[in-house]
Amino acid sequence: MGWLERLRARLRFPRDSIAPPAAEAEAAGDASSTADAWDPAAEDPVVLPPSDTLDLHAFAPREAASAVREFLDEACRSGRRRIRIVHGKGIGVQRAMVRRILREDPRVRDYGDAGDPGGWGATVATLEPPGDHGDSQEVLIRDMEDEEQK
Repeated sequence: MGWLERLRARLRFPRDSIAPPAAEAEAAGDASSTADAWDPAAEDPVVLPPSDTLDLHAFAPREAASAVREFLDEACRSGRRRIRIVHGKGIGVQRAMVRRILREDPRVRDYGDAGDPGGWGATVATLEPPGDHGDSQEVLIRDMEDEEQK
């Protein structure tokens, strides 16, 4: 399961998941709207659309590199030209990992610190216009995954 699917799974909730307080439901004579009668399996989840921002705080450190790569793939597929990756300030390990991935990816035109109040806790990147990066990108990803496993 990719980072987007994991994030969507974490953010799914039924549309009617906010039940009225039991007293209000009883006063209205509607026992089916109490929280006890709610069946989450019967509800359609709300699915959030992809964003131009990835916040790595939601991922375990071991998942961060693959989350960044999958986010980059999704951003390119959806035609985004500018993305923002929030890695936090910390001691710079996540920031270095994010920038290494961006530096090595041929679809990234440039990157740098976010100029907003987040400052160096986030990196923004400009992506190349959609084009054919197919084979070279797949080889690059395989090489990077092999390198990480060593």
